[in-house]
Amino acid sequence: MLLAREPYSKLELDESVVLYPSPAIWRRKDQCWLVAVRGSVHASVDVPLRKRIMLRLLRRAMNADTHELESDVFRDRISGFIVSGEKGKRLAVNIGDETHLLRRKSRGDGHFSCNLRFTREQFARLAETGHLNDGRLSIQVVAPPGDYRRFAGCVHVLQPRGVSVISDIDDTIKHSDVASQRKLLQNTFLNDYRAIDGMAKLFRTWAELNTDFHYVSSSPWQLYRSLEDLIQSHDFPAGTFHLRKFRLTTHMLRRLFMRRGATKRLVIHSLMKACPQRKFLLIGDSGEHDPEIYGAIARKFPDQVLGIYIREVRERPLDASRRAVAFARLPDDMGRVYQTANQLAPITRLIEQHAASGRS
Repeated sequence: MLLAREPYSKLELDESVVLYPSPAIWRRKDQCWLVAVRGSVHASVDVPLRKRIMLRLLRRAMNADTHELESDVFRDRISGFIVSGEKGKRLAVNIGDETHLLRRKSRGDGHFSCNLRFTREQFARLAETGHLNDGRLSIQVVAPPGDYRRFAGCVHVLQPRGVSVISDIDDTIKHSDVASQRKLLQNTFLNDYRAIDGMAKLFRTWAELNTDFHYVSSSPWQLYRSLEDLIQSHDFPAGTFHLRKFRLTTHMLRRLFMRRGATKRLVIHSLMKACPQRKFLLIGDSGEHDPEIYGAIARKFPDQVLGIYIREVRERPLDASRRAVAFARLPDDMGRVYQTANQLAPITRLIEQHAASGRS
């Protein structure tokens, strides 16, 4: 909604905003674009006692020494867990030449989410003025008067027809070792991220065919910035992010990477229901519940899923019995297992067949 008086976000100088890459989807019923604005508001605070206890437990679980906890990598990765989420913040954002006041305030964890409606004509004007370019819509938080900080992000515009790749992150595009809690924690907080060989190059090839990407993971939102750095530094295609909400306390440390399939299933279900004419490729690994989640999605949306591709994790392979349950009542060639990115190369031809009707 365009307001007569330009509003601004009621932010304090110690509060910051992160805008998450989100989708804009054409809503055929209402003949409008729904632009999802999602992010979080947080403030830097002194680490309270309960979080200091949590850090000690985390150190013990990782078997880390003091030097490792003083590294830039650890400080960067843990930063999202020790800030304070700010509740009740109502934000204003600039999209093009218009300012929009979000209807919903930030929740207790600092997260906010709101859908803005745009007509086809408004989108055409955004393209003419350069605010909508190559399928990406620029968005910026309106800071208070005198506050010259810039909190910017982008929205990925999904054309009604086209191909989307839904990709997991841990052990699908980066090495995480989810089968070992200690290694998983070390790879998350102490070690540089290592991309799976060949996946970035393969994804870029698909992106050149006007394919859209959605990174859907059980990793918590607190790791978004480091995961975004992984995407950018290894030259993966940009895409929307869909992570898990999580509040870390001492008694919940063990749940940090507990795989909750319900959240991932809900995100994918919502995307596919909102884009009934799009085709989807589901990429994951056998170390988590991806085969079972993707199989259920394919049974729910049989006309939209082009294929399921599961990277086999040695510690938890997709054996015959598990595969039979995960892909029950699906075509024999729907669910496939791979070990290297090169084995996914034939998918390129499949994408070519369906991507022509995508972004115009």
